[in-house]
Parts: sequence; structure tokens; C-alpha cells
Amino acid sequence: MTVAIVAITRGGARLGAELAAALGQDVELHVAERWASGLGAAAKPFRGPLAEYLGGLFQRVDGLVMILALGATVRLIAPLLSSKREDPAVVAVDESGRFAISVVGGHGAKANKLAERIADAIAATPVITTASESLGLPAIDLLGEELGWKLDASAATVTTVSAAAVNGEPIGVFQDACDPAWRRAAPEEWRRMANLDELAAWGGPGIVITDAALDHWAPYRDRWVVYRPPTLVLGVGCSSGVTAGEIEALARAALVEDGLCWDSLASVATIDQRLEEPGLRQFADQARLPLHGFSSEQLAAVSGMPSSSAQVARLVGAPGVCEPAAVLESGDGELVVAKRKSARATVAVARRPATAPAPAVGCLAVIGLGPGRLDLTAPLARRTLRLADVIIGYRGYLGPLMAEIPGGEYQAFELGREVERARAAIERARRGQRVALVSSGDAGVYGMAGLVFELLEDQDDAPCVEIIPGITAAQAAAALLGAPLMLDFAAINLSDLLVPWDAIERRLEAVAAADLVIALYNPASSRRREPLAQACDVLLRHRSRSTPVGLVREAYRPDQRVRIADLGDLPMDEVDMKTIIIVGNSSTVRLGDRLVTRRGYSRMKKDG
Repeated sequence: MTVAIVAITRGGARLGAELAAALGQDVELHVAERWASGLGAAAKPFRGPLAEYLGGLFQRVDGLVMILALGATVRLIAPLLSSKREDPAVVAVDESGRFAISVVGGHGAKANKLAERIADAIAATPVITTASESLGLPAIDLLGEELGWKLDASAATVTTVSAAAVNGEPIGVFQDACDPAWRRAAPEEWRRMANLDELAAWGGPGIVITDAALDHWAPYRDRWVVYRPPTLVLGVGCSSGVTAGEIEALARAALVEDGLCWDSLASVATIDQRLEEPGLRQFADQARLPLHGFSSEQLAAVSGMPSSSAQVARLVGAPGVCEPAAVLESGDGELVVAKRKSARATVAVARRPATAPAPAVGCLAVIGLGPGRLDLTAPLARRTLRLADVIIGYRGYLGPLMAEIPGGEYQAFELGREVERARAAIERARRGQRVALVSSGDAGVYGMAGLVFELLEDQDDAPCVEIIPGITAAQAAAALLGAPLMLDFAAINLSDLLVPWDAIERRLEAVAAADLVIALYNPASSRRREPLAQACDVLLRHRSRSTPVGLVREAYRPDQRVRIADLGDLPMDEVDMKTIIIVGNSSTVRLGDRLVTRRGYSRMKKDG
């Protein structure tokens, strides 16, 4: 997919450069000439009216990203629009990078997916307004896209069935080929039909997934959206000098005779000795089908073929070519068309078996959500959350996610049930699901990551585990305070639930004596007030009462509070479990309303 990013302002040009770097290959950056300097050789400057310049881009790119207001984008592209099947995807991004809006080609041109890619890249919010996404319905014209299904329906039929789905009308569904797992995402009111006779008798709009030809059902095709899954494999045997035309004519006749659809062909297979036969290669290229070969030993090992021949075995070392090649290529599927023969070619067709809906071993992503606001959650984390089959976490963390990712499965736990939380995530991943286990901050800093690895220790059937980092609570608090972590610092958790107080006290003593900046996690709760007072006593043995201290409660959340105080006059009554305390060292000072730990640059300047 070739994507052109267009910007006409200085801020837009900078954002465009960031976005182009994040999206990677096949991305062009087009900026107004006056802002092109400093963006590198990849930036393509333009001058003159933007409307004229867009005309050329619109005809040749697959996606157009306008870093421009939505209204201006609409006015510029309106004269260029042709049809939904021909226009490129168009996405508008505001200059501040807060929103990525799918404007044109949401489904067919994949503008919705492009908007989501952009949002992931720059931590923006994707704005998708197509009805199926808004209502949490499968897009009728994109079913099975990731499985290689081909749409075999007119635009009018797709529109009719899509409208019925959006309006809440029942849809009839019949499927006799490929994996039916996609139907788990379909609304329960969609009716599952046992056969085409039942669907036809019902008379309503339908979705049909089949590799059958459907010639008998032509009168119903104006209300059925038909998909052709890549379930059929063509096995070919041939003599030297065979032509592509002879193979195609034989293959098409065989499929028609057995009532199968050409568009469901997935690949072509033969004996490896014939892989370079010009006519066969030409046929595969023209049909846009991959061509694979098997050795005579592999072909000979396939038993039960109906057309085995001793003569063929003497010539090529296997009693047949087209039939066993088709079966092997299909993954030991069913032979549905036995050998057909012409002067210099033989063909047979096998059907691939339905695949399992999920692998035996899934994947567990342990995700740090950051301090609270979802726009501060890493793009990789957001993308992983959207792809997860289930999201597991503390109830308080899941509420914002449910609003951001509606329709997903969530499993909530109360505080104190961390072990149960981790075990549930591991078990779901073992069942083959993609599981997201979430922590606030960073999952590897007082989060769930370590517990997961402990529970998986010495287990042979462990699922794959990925740790996705997040902004820690200390980092978030430091950013709101100024720059207190500019020198060496330590993080200490004052909760004695898992670590005895005497161990916590020894650590406090050591880092206070070492003149480290200290971030105190979980400093107090409604019942646990004494440890904070004891911690202050330890710190005051090594630091003056005027040592600056930052207190941040609910960082980047609606109830955020930020305060700077002296260590000797710490407002204990304002501290709770949602507070992070950052205690300065001998180099930490107040600069206005900011807390800054001097790193030594001023001393270097004097020495210089």
C-alpha cells in the first residue's frame, strides 16, 4: 500500500516526518516547499495550489494522509472523487496529532485500518464512522479478508446486505467450506442455515461461504453476498510441450463438471521434475496461483489414489502425479475431483481441511498501561490490546479500556487477587487465546510481569510471554514536578505486604546515606500510616529538613494533584496509595514551581 502524507504547515511537516518514519516503507512525505528544509532528502517539496498537486497524487497512491483540518480535506478531495471502488483511502490528521479520521474508503480502500495504523504510530485516537464499526458488527465487504476469501457479489448486493445488518435485520448464513471460526464475531441474531435450500426458502438477505459454483442458485444471488475461500488445490501432471491454454481448459472443465468454483483455487502442485515446464509455469503465473512441487518419493507415499498407474510409476517413480500432488498440497485434505486427462495434461482437485480456530498454545502479553491516560499508553500496547481475545486486570484499570475498546472480552479482579489474575491469564493463553494482562505504570516495575514468570517457572507447556513496557509512576510524577530524576535515583516501595519492614528500613537507610534521589511507591493507605512517618525519620537522619520533596497524586488523571513541600514539613494527611513521593538529594532545588536536580552543567560551565 503506497501512502502519501501531505502537509502545508510547519507543525504539519514535522508531524508528517514523524509519521512517515513510524509507518515505514512505501510512504511518501509531501510538504509545502517553505517547510521542506531540515526534513531530509525523503521529503518531497511542492509549490503552487495544493488542489492541483493533489490531483496527481490521488490517481496513483493507495492512501492519502492529509495533515489538515477535516473540512479543508473534504473540500480539496471532493472534485477528485470517482467511486468507492476506485478512490484511494483518505485520512485526515489534525496538526496536533490527536485524531486520525477515516474520511474516504473506510472498508474497500482500507482507510479505517490506515487510520488505526496512524493512531498507533503517533498515539492518536482513530475516528471511525462507518456504521458496522460503530455498531460493533463485522464489515460485510471484508469478511474473511485475512483468510484470503474473494468477494463474489455485486456492489449493489453488498450494499443491500450491509444495510440489513446495520438496521438490525436478521441475516442468513450458510457455510460449507473453510474454517467457520469467524462466525464467533457475528451477531447471535444472524441465522445459521443448514443448507442452501433452507436459505433460499427463508428468502431474506444472506451470506454464503462456499467453493461450490452456485449456478443453480442464480435467481437468489441479488440478495446473497458470496465469498470464495481458498480451499481448492489443483494437482497437475503434464508432458513436455504442454501449453498453458491446455492446462487451463482441462482444469476449468473439471471444476465445472464437479460444480466447483475457479475462484476458490489456492495453489497448483505437481512433481518437482516439472516445475520448470514453460507451459505449466505460464499457466500458474496467468492464474496468479503459487506453484509447488513434490518429489516422486513423496507422491508415491500417498496411498488410496483412485487412478494409480504402473506405467506412470515406471516413468516418474510414483504411480500418480496430479492426484497425490493435490492431496499433499492441500495438507492431506479430501480428493474431490479425480484425475481428468487431455493429450498432454492431467488434473485433479483436493479440498483443504478446515483449520483449527486457534493454535494449541496462545500468547500472553503483559502490558504496562502507563499512568492512566490512554494517550500515554505506548502504541504497541494499544495495538496489542485491540488484537487480544481477552483483557485481564484489576477492575479499576479496565473501565477506561472498555470505553476505548468496546465489544472486547474483559475479566476483572479486585485488589489483592494478583496471583489469581496471573493464573487466569496463563490458563487462557494455554487454551490458544491472545491474552492481555494489564498493569498500571510499567508491568515490570512493581507490576504483574515478575509474578507471571514465577508461576511459569519449570512448566513445559508455558505459552509465549511478551512484556510491553509503559511509563512508570515515578516517570509520570517526575514529569509533572519538573526534572527531579536527572541524577542517580532509587525506587522503594513502602508497602510491607510482601517485604518485611526491617528490610525496607535498611534499604531506605542505604539510599538516603548515598545521597540518591528517592521515589517512594505506596507510601501510605487508610490503615497503614506509620511506615511513612518512620521513613521520614530515616531520611531526616541524612538530609536536612529543607530538602525539597514532590508529591503527586493521581498523575495524569482527572483528580491529579501536584505539590512541592519540605521534607521536615511533609503533609502526611494528603498522602495515600495513589501518591508518589519524590525526595530530592543535595543537588535538588526549587526553580519557581518546578523541582529540578542539578546535574552539574553549571559547574562544567564555570570550570570551562
